[in-house]
Amino acid sequence: MNKYDKIINKKYKKNYDRKNLTMYERAAQFASFQALKGFENEIKEVEKILNDRVILSNEKKQNINNLLNILNNNKQNNLVKIKYFEKEINNEKGNYKVIVNKIKKIDEYNCIITLIDNTKIKMTDISDIEIIQ
Repeated sequence: MNKYDKIINKKYKKNYDRKNLTMYERAAQFASFQALKGFENEIKEVEKILNDRVILSNEKKQNINNLLNILNNNKQNNLVKIKYFEKEINNEKGNYKVIVNKIKKIDEYNCIITLIDNTKIKMTDISDIEIIQ
């Protein structure tokens, strides 16, 4: 006599108190979930490669200032290529970005350049500027 002989041929008794699950409800049982919310974002933040800000020579700073003065006095909308340092939040490191656009306004008092697309760049963050047109 096998130990399962009592139950092997027993009829299945359906429980009518519970409804059958839909395909969607069944699939949801096996769907993945995030046990640690925000953990992926933290990993991506750590993976970012950040650079130190390059200290410009006095000659380079003077060249940038001269070009900004020319652009400020010349009321034409010149197309410029600006390389600037964008600092990460809560970090002294960041990355250099290059943008090509027209200057909308040069605020000498607050040392901010506003481009046509309303991008604001601090003059102290500029590492290179070039007039294209």
